[in-house]
Amino acid sequence: MFVDRFNQLAFDLLGNYKHSRKPNTVLVYGPEGVGKTTLIKHFFFQERTLEGFIYIDALAFSKQYIYSLQNNSLNLFRKKYRNADTLIIDHIENLTGKEKTLEELLNTVKDVLQKDGQIIVVLKGDLAKLEFLGTKFSSLLLSGLVLPVKALNQAETLRFIEIYLIEKHIIMEREAQIALAGYAPNLRAVVRLISHFLAFAEDSGNALTLECFKHFWDKENLRNSLTPTSENILSAVTSLTGVSAEYIKGNKRTKKILEARQLAVYALRTLSLLTYSEIGRYINREHGSIIQAFKQGERNVIDCKEFREQYQIIKERFVK
Repeated sequence: MFVDRFNQLAFDLLGNYKHSRKPNTVLVYGPEGVGKTTLIKHFFFQERTLEGFIYIDALAFSKQYIYSLQNNSLNLFRKKYRNADTLIIDHIENLTGKEKTLEELLNTVKDVLQKDGQIIVVLKGDLAKLEFLGTKFSSLLLSGLVLPVKALNQAETLRFIEIYLIEKHIIMEREAQIALAGYAPNLRAVVRLISHFLAFAEDSGNALTLECFKHFWDKENLRNSLTPTSENILSAVTSLTGVSAEYIKGNKRTKKILEARQLAVYALRTLSLLTYSEIGRYINREHGSIIQAFKQGERNVIDCKEFREQYQIIKERFVK
């Protein structure tokens, strides 16, 4: 458990709460990869052997709920979660757009709290992201203990790297550590980059020096640019169509912008395998309009030569 200014407040407040005087609700929020789940596990997973302690990812909760509906086992599902003494819901932002699941979860939360249980929720993003929960649910969470975990600055990232390397018995040149800290946006990225850097150095027979890191980073940048992330796909669309990402995500509806938006939606859905809801959040569109744009893209691939050729160029960039 790494503690610095970015998570000091959350760490101190959680550490001061005893089980006998626990807050009814705890909301931990912050950007991706800064250790929110690790923080929760540090304080609460020692209780996982206790009866009534449940930790579950929000998507897993949704899948189990749907399964229980399909198999007439809703009573068993509700008995399990509504009788929990401590219920931890991780990655709650993944329930955006899942209205039925959110309604079920809200009722579950109310039942747990009514029986003097505890609800702990982990959210990726800032508090504005809670809007998808609706007024009742978000107000309920905000009425309890609300703990921010902030993004790390470069000095904090560097301290984490130093500790991580010591624990893993890895020797890395100081200048290479500083360079790595400048490129890693969060703790998760640090661990991933160190792992990739180690593999690169071993393959090339080099020590973990700054010079080796520079060569590694050039290769990493090339690899990342060929990965079908939402950012890379949208960048490819803007290059081909001449329509900026701002316009694709905006509200203008000229013929050229609509065609570029349809190409973006179709490429995002087929190449990145994002859900319709995830694509909608990324380009600021409702779920229904994303489905409509995707279906139009399917028709364009068959009927429109220019659309088909543009999509093929994008596909060939990311699919080898």
